[in-house]
Amino acid sequence: PQPIVDFMWNSVETILQQEFNLTLAAPTVQILDPCVGTGNFMLNLLNRLSRKDLQRKYENEIFCNEVLLLPYYVAALNIEHCYFELMKQYRTYPGICLVDTLNLAESPQLDFFNEENSERVARQKAAPLTVIIGNPPYNVGQISENDNNKNRKYAVIDSRVSATYAKDSRATNKNALSDAYIKFLRWAVDRLDGQDGIICFVSNNGFLEGIAFDGFRQHLAQDFTTIYHLNLGGNARKGGGGSVFGIMVGVGITFLVRNNAKKAVASSKTTLLYHALPNQLTGPEKLALLTKHQSVEGIEWQILHPDAKNNWLTSGLHSEFETFLPMGTKESKVAAQPEALFKTYSNGAKTNRDSWAYNFQQAGLTSNIQRFMQNYNEEVERWKRRDNKSIQVDDFVINDETKIKWSEGFKHYLERGIAINFDPLKGRESLYRPFCKQYLYFDRFMVERVYQFPKILPTPASEGENLVICVSGIGNNKPFQCLVSNTIPCLDLLEKTQSFPFYTYAEDGSKRQENITDWAVKQFEAQYGPDPLVAGFRQAQPASGPWPELAEGPERAEGQVSASSTSKGGGPGPERAEGNGSTKKAIFFYVYALLHHPLYRERYQENLKRELPRLPLVGDRQTFLTLVDIGQKLADLHLNYETVEEYPLEWVENQKVPWTWRVEKMKLTKEKDTIIVNRCLTLKGLPASAFEYQLGNRSALEWVLDQYQITTDKRSGITNDPNRADEPQYIV
Repeated sequence: PQPIVDFMWNSVETILQQEFNLTLAAPTVQILDPCVGTGNFMLNLLNRLSRKDLQRKYENEIFCNEVLLLPYYVAALNIEHCYFELMKQYRTYPGICLVDTLNLAESPQLDFFNEENSERVARQKAAPLTVIIGNPPYNVGQISENDNNKNRKYAVIDSRVSATYAKDSRATNKNALSDAYIKFLRWAVDRLDGQDGIICFVSNNGFLEGIAFDGFRQHLAQDFTTIYHLNLGGNARKGGGGSVFGIMVGVGITFLVRNNAKKAVASSKTTLLYHALPNQLTGPEKLALLTKHQSVEGIEWQILHPDAKNNWLTSGLHSEFETFLPMGTKESKVAAQPEALFKTYSNGAKTNRDSWAYNFQQAGLTSNIQRFMQNYNEEVERWKRRDNKSIQVDDFVINDETKIKWSEGFKHYLERGIAINFDPLKGRESLYRPFCKQYLYFDRFMVERVYQFPKILPTPASEGENLVICVSGIGNNKPFQCLVSNTIPCLDLLEKTQSFPFYTYAEDGSKRQENITDWAVKQFEAQYGPDPLVAGFRQAQPASGPWPELAEGPERAEGQVSASSTSKGGGPGPERAEGNGSTKKAIFFYVYALLHHPLYRERYQENLKRELPRLPLVGDRQTFLTLVDIGQKLADLHLNYETVEEYPLEWVENQKVPWTWRVEKMKLTKEKDTIIVNRCLTLKGLPASAFEYQLGNRSALEWVLDQYQITTDKRSGITNDPNRADEPQYIV
C-alpha cells in the first residue's frame, strides 16, 4: 500500500538528515531495493527526487533486484516509463538486476542470466550502499512435505544465520529463523559491512516476541545504534486488529540505523524505539494513520529497555520469576548434578501424519498403517529399480496423500532403501487432545519425532505406574495450559507440549529412575524442614488417588525415605524401593497444584509465554502439604475423569426418530446449558461452572464435544469415527 511506501521513504529521509546530515539526493547515498517486485519503492523514490538530481541517481546510485522474470520486466518498464514521464526523455534503467539477492553472498560467484546482467550485478556489488529498503518475502516453510515446496537453501546466508542468530538463541526449536525475511535481514546487515547506513524493511514482525528470536534481537542491538519498530499489528491469533496487507500474521516497519560516530562513544547504548498502532483499528484506518504521521518524526515513540534475556517487550514480565526453581532446563538434561526440579523433559510425539498414525478404532489404525506401509514399500522397490540414479527424492516420489503422507524422515528412509513391517505391539494409547484418547502407532518410522518417550513411557506396563505433567510450550499465544497424563501425549495436546515425567526408563522398560532431582529435594527440605512429607503427615490428610502410599501414614512414608534416589531393578517388587520416593512424589503433586493456582497463572502469564515454568516455594510445611493434597486430587480427577460419579443431566428423547447412541457431531446450544447429542437425544442442565476450567480456549466439556465427532481428513481421505461398536453408549 502506498501509505506504507510513503511513510518508509519519508522516514529514511528524516533519519538521513538527523543522523548523517544527508538527503536521499546526495551522491554518497546509494540505495538498493533487494526484492523490487514490480517497482513500487523505486517509482516512489523517483517521484520525490528533483530533476537536477534524477539522471545521476537513476544511472549511478539506485539499484534493485528481482528474481522472477515477469515482475523483473514489469519493474523495468515501470521504472523507465516513470523516468520518461518525469524527464521527457527515455533512458534504459541500468540499475535493475535479474538475480536472487541472497545468492549474491555465495562464493564463487554465479553467472547471472547473461553478460549484461552479470555486469550490472558486479556494479551493484561494488557500490557502497547507504540505504537498503523494501518488502522482503516471509514464510517459514511448506505446510506438507508432499507439497515439495521447501524454502531454498543458501549456503552462506544459512550458515551466517546459524552462526549468529541461532547460536545465541536459548530456544530449542529455532525453525522460525528459517523465515525468508530473517535471511534478507542477515544479508542486508552483512551487505552494509559495518558502514554507516539504514536498513528499512516492512515485514513479518514475529521477531518482536518470538522465543527463537532472542539471539536475533541480541545481534540487532549489537549491530545498530538506533532501532525503530512501528508495529502495524494484524496478527489474527493475538487479536492484532485489521491487517494492512490482508494477511493473518503481524506486520511491522523496522528501521535499523548504524551511526559509527555514535558507536565510537564508549558509553553509548543502542536506542530502541517502539510504537504500536491501536489493535482496534481496521487495515484502512491504520494506513490513514501512517499518512497522518508522515514519518518517524510524527510518532510518539516508547523507549524500550531489554532485559538480560534479550526480551524487548517486557510489559507484564516479573523479575522474581527468575529466582524460582526451574521445572527443567537444557543444561540440566546433560548435567551430572542437575539444578532443576526434573532432570529430563520432552516434547510430545510428533507424527507429521496424524490422520494415518492416530485413530479412535484399533482396527482402523491397523488397517491404515498396513495400507500406508504397503504403499511405502512399493515406493522403495520402485526407487531401487529407478533408471535415473541421479534423480532427487523430491522429484521421484508420488505426492498423493491418499497413499502416503511423506515427511523428511520418510524420504531419508526411501533414499536408503529401507522397507518397514507392521508390528501389532506398536499400537499404544495416546492423549491426543485434552480428555480425548486415541490409538497411536508409536514407531520411529511412522512418528517423525518420538523425542524422549521411548524412555518415558516405553511399554504399556509403564503407563500403570508413571505420570507425566504436560505443559504448553513456550512462545504460545494462548493462556498457559497444564494437564497430567499416563499415556503418550501428542505434541499438539497443549500447543507444543513439553512433558515432565516422574520416572524414566531404558527403552525396554527396565532401569526405572526417578526424574525429580536430589537438588530439588534439598531445596524443599531447606524450605519446609527435613523430610517435609513425613513430618507433616499427622496434620495433613492427603487424598487417595494415584500412588495411594502418600495417604498411608508416617510409618509407610518413613520406610520410603533413604539417601539414595536411584531405582534398582526392572520389575515390580521390593527390589524397586526408591530413596526419597514419597517426598519426590509429594514434590510432583506440589508442582501440579501450583501450576493450576489462579494467582500464579495470572501474575506470571507473560513469563510463562517466554519460558518454561519456574516454581516458588510457598508458605510453611502445612501449606506444602495442602498443595500436595490439592495436586493429587487434581491429578486423580484429570486422569480418571471417565470413572468419577456422573453429573445428573436431564435426558430428553425425540420419540419421532429411531433410537441410536451414534454420534456424528455434538453441539452446544447458544446458552451453553444443553448438549444436542444427535437427532434423538438432548442432554439439558449443564452448570455454568463446567465452563470455568479451561485448557487453552476451551473447557474440558468443549474439548470432548469438539473431538468426539466423525471426521474425514481432506488430504488423505481417512475417516476417523469415535463411536464404539462394543460400547455404543461410551460417548454419551
